[in-house]
Amino acid sequence: MKYRLLILILLALASLWSLQPTDFSFNQSSQQCFYFIESASLDGNSLTEGDWIGAFKDDICVGSAQWSGSNTTIPLMGDDGFTYSSGYCLPGDVPDFKVWDSQTDLYWEFSDNSEISSWTNNGTYLISYLRAYTSSPKIEVSSLQLDLGNIVVGQEGLEQVIVSNIGEEVLIGHISASNDFYLISDGANFQIEPADSIIVEIGLNPDNERDYGGVITIISNSAINPEIEIQVSARGIMAHISSNVRLLPFNNVWKDHEVIKSLSLLNDGSSTLFIEDYTFSVDCFRLIDGPSIIPAGEENQLSIAFLPTAFQVYNSTLTISTNVGEYNIEVSGTGYLLNADFTTAQDSVEIGNRVYFINNSQGEINNYNWNFDDLDNSNQVNPSYLFPQIGLYEVTLQVSDEYFTTETSKIVLVYGVAEGSISTHELEFLSNYLGVPSDTLTLAIYSTRTADLLIDSFNFRDDTGAYSLLNEELPEFVAPNDSLVIEILFTPVSSGNNIDFLNISTNAGTFTCLLEGIGLVVPPKTVENITIVPSNGNVDLQWDPVSTTILDTPANISYYKVEASTTPTGPFVWIGISPTNSFTQFGVANYSQRYFYRIIAVSQD
Repeated sequence: MKYRLLILILLALASLWSLQPTDFSFNQSSQQCFYFIESASLDGNSLTEGDWIGAFKDDICVGSAQWSGSNTTIPLMGDDGFTYSSGYCLPGDVPDFKVWDSQTDLYWEFSDNSEISSWTNNGTYLISYLRAYTSSPKIEVSSLQLDLGNIVVGQEGLEQVIVSNIGEEVLIGHISASNDFYLISDGANFQIEPADSIIVEIGLNPDNERDYGGVITIISNSAINPEIEIQVSARGIMAHISSNVRLLPFNNVWKDHEVIKSLSLLNDGSSTLFIEDYTFSVDCFRLIDGPSIIPAGEENQLSIAFLPTAFQVYNSTLTISTNVGEYNIEVSGTGYLLNADFTTAQDSVEIGNRVYFINNSQGEINNYNWNFDDLDNSNQVNPSYLFPQIGLYEVTLQVSDEYFTTETSKIVLVYGVAEGSISTHELEFLSNYLGVPSDTLTLAIYSTRTADLLIDSFNFRDDTGAYSLLNEELPEFVAPNDSLVIEILFTPVSSGNNIDFLNISTNAGTFTCLLEGIGLVVPPKTVENITIVPSNGNVDLQWDPVSTTILDTPANISYYKVEASTTPTGPFVWIGISPTNSFTQFGVANYSQRYFYRIIAVSQD
């Protein structure tokens, strides 16, 4: 049925083709669509059958048809790529329609094309009405949809509408709004000369965060559109500030030391937040860095410094002044003392004993760090330490609170005590001949405490010469728990007791050892070649004189002692002395039948 209708229409067009106005001519194209016109009027009167309707893209006619009453069909040609259709409709183009008045041979534009659909190949469209006017004021507005967008509550948003008179007479009218919240600038009552226009500003000052919809009505003496409605829309939006904290505590802060903390400022509103000022009610708080603009939905950091100048509690209000009012954050802090301090049970200690440290620090201390002169560390509050060697040590205590670290140092003396002893305080040597060295005896010197036993000197108190040290080189010290052995030689210089004292001078005092030995005179050699000659009851004795000692040293013989015994083994008894190497015993026969003699050389050196 549809195809039969199109064929009939084309036949009708062909029969009337000779009556087509010159400006309404067009070329046939393989690309085309059809518009059905239900009604059309000129100056309020319906078109007659001699009138024509033409469709244009810009100034090119793309289709036309003689008016045949309701449902007159207009074919509109499209650009199919050939030269004859160049500039014709393309998908999406909206054509303009004109009327040719057969009685006056004049062309007029249809003024209301709001129902005209865009061109599509093979499309069919219905247009309810087309109206054209030959004279009178003709109104035209720049837009029938006016969106003022987002407007911050408390601020004014404006949008412009251009009202033009495209007619031939003066356009007079009035503009009103359907809602009180829309404001119309100068031009609510207007009078516009032909071919002139005015700019009308539509304003909105929203009082809440919501949508604002309305209608702006333009009533005029235009014969085309005596009443025009413009749909107006807008949205009231608000900025809104919030933070991750409303109370910012700095807690305890070391007096005269600054601490910086940060918090987040969030604009969770729907418009830009403008920050005008930051103020604190207490001077010891100050702003380090803060944003001046926060776009909607964004978050920025705010840095605040706290510098206490006294030992007291500080409470302040940070007031943030913005374009949507004031926002308060409470800040607080306390100025207090952070001080590292310690004492020791003793500032000096003998090596081998622990040093005990007493912490006297002040503040809310989170961490203790003791450094024992880079030998070791401790995190205890009151540690003790055993220093490995004698010396001066710098001990450092470092304490930390929530923000700061401070330290102090003290010197600890670790000393050693020299103490010693000797193995004996008396050495007794064997008796020995004068000038002849005896066997050596040893004396041990012990270092019995914690420091080296320093030996200043060895000396003999009386310095008789009978005693001497054999050690060629003696060390200057004896290490703790060690010992030194010295060798002492006795060479008697006089007969009888040879007594002296060895003094050992050290840093722990003087140790004295008694030295005692007996000197013996060297005896003469044994008498040799004794001859015994009996004579008349007497016995004459004679022997070789003695001139040397048993050590082959010269000897001065004072006398010879003569002893006799009745047996070879004695006992021998003294029978006399002789200054020479001969002796006569008288009356021997009267005492015994047999005698044995012993001659002893006596020297008194």
